[in-house]
Amino acid sequence: KESHAWFVPQGTEIISCAGKIHSDLARGFIKGDVVSYQDYLHHHNFNECKAKGVAKTVEKNYVVQPNEIIEIRFNV
Repeated sequence: KESHAWFVPQGTEIISCAGKIHSDLARGFIKGDVVSYQDYLHHHNFNECKAKGVAKTVEKNYVVQPNEIIEIRFNV
């Protein structure tokens, strides 16, 4: 398993974050899943965060908050 981090300015919408990772992610953006860094550390993975109800599903205009981890759903 591997993970990567991209830093974005405060006030960035999630679709712009997706585009920073890869243009195809922005083009085919469906929804994003968001969890705080602290909740992620406590629950160890996104599936557990979703099961415990601490992850939220957001639309493309959602503004990513400091210290959030995002997972992008897309289809190209």
